[in-house]
This record gives sequence, structure tokens and C-alpha cells, in this order.
Amino acid sequence: MALPSSDMNNTNAIYDKARQHKVPLIRIRVPEQELLTGRILNKFPTGVTLVHDAGSLEEARRIMQAYRKTYRELQ
Repeated sequence: MALPSSDMNNTNAIYDKARQHKVPLIRIRVPEQELLTGRILNKFPTGVTLVHDAGSLEEARRIMQAYRKTYRELQ
């Protein structure tokens, strides 16, 4: 999938093009707040693999539990 250089840092443009071509996006880095609030689900409803750099394993567990809870509440 070819992207203009102007779109390379625009995740919304990249997602739109990838969705049109049915290409998944991998390793999209997201801030904790987008995971906790569910905003990331509006931005990327499907076809992406997300990455967040948690400070510890316990922090990662806390974030994942909160993300899963938010996901269930929004369904």
C-alpha cells in the first residue's frame, strides 16, 4: 500500500487507507488515557494492534483491566 509522505505521520489517514485495502496496522503506540477512556475504540474500531509502554507489569495489568472494562461498557 503506497502512502504519500505527507500521510506518514497521520495515523487517521493511514488507518483510512489501510481499512480500504483491508490491511491491518500493527504496533500503533497509544497513550494510557486513550486506552482508559475508550477513545481509542472510536479512533481505531478494528484492524489494529495497539502498544502502550507501561512502566511495570503491575501497571500494564491495571491498564489492561481498565481497558477491558471500558470495552465491555461501550459494547
